[in-house]
Amino acid sequence: VAIYDGTTSSYDDPPGYSYYSDWERYWLACDGIHDCVGNQNQPWIQILAVDYDGPAVVVEGETDSDVLPDHCPITISIADDGAGVDHVEVYEDGVLIEATTGELDQGQYSYSDGHLLYCKTPGVRTRIVVYDETGNMSERSWSAFGSGDYSDAGDPYSYPNPFNLSENDFTTIVTGFEGNDISVKIYDFGGELVISGPANSDGTYKWYGITDGGKPVATGVYFAYCQASDGTHKIVKIAVIDK
Repeated sequence: VAIYDGTTSSYDDPPGYSYYSDWERYWLACDGIHDCVGNQNQPWIQILAVDYDGPAVVVEGETDSDVLPDHCPITISIADDGAGVDHVEVYEDGVLIEATTGELDQGQYSYSDGHLLYCKTPGVRTRIVVYDETGNMSERSWSAFGSGDYSDAGDPYSYPNPFNLSENDFTTIVTGFEGNDISVKIYDFGGELVISGPANSDGTYKWYGITDGGKPVATGVYFAYCQASDGTHKIVKIAVIDK
């Protein structure tokens, strides 16, 4: 039996006595454990950290933006959820550049106050992965693009597609680009502009199946014209089915 309340305590009395009165329902084995041939032994009770979420990763003073600030170094807070922080990994464009398993001499990460100091490389995508002491992982990714910068992230697509307006609130368009100044224009089959807007820095755009005027579109085929800052473009075909 594992009992966890986020704290650790020491016990002067043998197992079987409640440290807190409201824990009494847990100590049912106070007279020991009996096996099938009459042997008896006092159970050993161990407090374990049972947890399913990794520590939170946030930039101090961060807004809702997915783009890291331009100043250096950036102070990133690792919020311990009670299970401790085992180690932190920093990736740039998928390449591991730093793995901290203890206090760094350079003071880049401090386990005492949970702060990671990080200087991003211009034009890369940063991914920070944090593991707690029970093996759970959490991660956070940011783009580090300057104005008008972008990268090719592969083929464009959308999901769900077909897009059922009666079952889904929106379809997510993955433009195939990542960075800044990426625009999305959605046209109907006749070539009329339906709606337009900027994509997020990760190259995604949510379309709620409405026009610029806020009206639901008719069923049919639509085209998302995804354009980067230098005019490079990709097209996604979206099928809208019965509302």
